[in-house]
Amino acid sequence: MGFLQCYAKWSAGRIQVKEINSVNYIEFSVIPDNGDITLVKDGATSVEGLSEVLPKTSSLDQNYPNPFNPSTKIKFSVASSDFVKLIIFDQAGSEVTTLVSEVLASGEYEKEWNAQGYASGVYYYQLTVGNKSDTKKLIILR
Repeated sequence: MGFLQCYAKWSAGRIQVKEINSVNYIEFSVIPDNGDITLVKDGATSVEGLSEVLPKTSSLDQNYPNPFNPSTKIKFSVASSDFVKLIIFDQAGSEVTTLVSEVLASGEYEKEWNAQGYASGVYYYQLTVGNKSDTKKLIILR
């Protein structure tokens, strides 16, 4: 299950932000309040202020911790809404698991991989955003 993440700029007044995905249609009113953005749907506040700076480029960070046992976290950024894949490969280049395979909005993300049941050794993880890819190495150490 995904989550809604909206960013907006405003000069004054009220702005409507609309997002359409394959599951449903969501419409929010954005009301500036003391420099923060509050998203309101059906009269209830659903998300607290979003004041983070949007990334200018898509990027893949080194996982942490590395080496790890049994889980690690992988951080990545998406510059603009696009189809994103995050895949783990073994040394032979065979796909081990897919952590992300969906359209994501611009922003910073973190995905945890629990490698319980996988053999110790070197693995690779690849982030693909649109038609650009980046690959890094990770190590399971038992």
